[in-house]
Amino acid sequence: AMEADAGRSIDGIVELLSAPVTEKKLVGLLLVAKLAPPDPLTLRRLCNAVGLPFLNRLLRTPKDLGEGTSMRSLALSVLSTFVADLELARQAPFLSTIPICLQVIGEVGTSQEQQDGLRIMASLVETKSGPLTLARCGALAALVGAIEPTADAGDTVLELKLHILDKLLSHPEAVANIDEDEKSHALAHLASVFCANHGGLKFLLLEHLLVYVPALATKITDELPPLVNSKIDPQPLLVSDKGKERSDASAPAGSAADHLRTGLYHILTSRSGKNHRDCAIILASVCLQIWDQSWATRPIAAITRKRDTRQPEIRGGLVVVLMALTSVEVQLLLRSYLYPE
Repeated sequence: AMEADAGRSIDGIVELLSAPVTEKKLVGLLLVAKLAPPDPLTLRRLCNAVGLPFLNRLLRTPKDLGEGTSMRSLALSVLSTFVADLELARQAPFLSTIPICLQVIGEVGTSQEQQDGLRIMASLVETKSGPLTLARCGALAALVGAIEPTADAGDTVLELKLHILDKLLSHPEAVANIDEDEKSHALAHLASVFCANHGGLKFLLLEHLLVYVPALATKITDELPPLVNSKIDPQPLLVSDKGKERSDASAPAGSAADHLRTGLYHILTSRSGKNHRDCAIILASVCLQIWDQSWATRPIAAITRKRDTRQPEIRGGLVVVLMALTSVEVQLLLRSYLYPE
């Protein structure tokens, strides 16, 4: 009986969506937005009834429908329901919604519209043409720019952004179609967030940076000029205001490479778990392959107390930590080899 009622309900919605009168279509869409997630066949039936051109027009209509619902938010909600079926998401008209979705996620605040826009893009990035279209529409800059250092690691919106970035930057053709300046700015922002955050977001980004850094970084000598003095101190030394003559004046401050190095140092010298430490070592090896060994020997900004206005630096800190950690790993491997149980 319940299935029969559901069937009649769907039939009624389809009749409204197929009506030539806009008001009836809108009533049908409001009912679709309140439906429990339908099966793929029902989704396609509903989508065909309303037609994607009509939904695309609603996306660009600022009219308010009352009760905090606009035509744009209604269209985004319905589209996010439809693209749950990848067969529908592959249709070309869905790709034309990407610019509006990117515009929505760039707006201030977290809203249902942003979540719906991200869900649409999360489905589209799984399709054959999705990553390339997203890349050409500037999705990298929009997504990365919407990630703040204060973001909550468990936030659904943040997880959706990172998921889309993972898929986008794992697609070689899409990466090749992203402007080099856009890549550079995106990496600089991600590295800055990674360095500035000392909570769950830092460790969440750590895993994703294994994908992002190789895709976005380029081997440019401008970012890492030759060291003035390449000698590595045997122990990390704090360089205060009185010891500025020991700092490397040629190293650019605030570059992506600097922030990655500092963030990794703080993880490897903290009480992080083995998985995070291993991930940090792998990311450090990726950075070494891109920027060579001079990257690891440069100064690191130390964490200071809030009342301390100085910006001390630790010289040679990361390379010393990496050598210490890897030597322990090698010793453990040799011990298990020489003294098997």
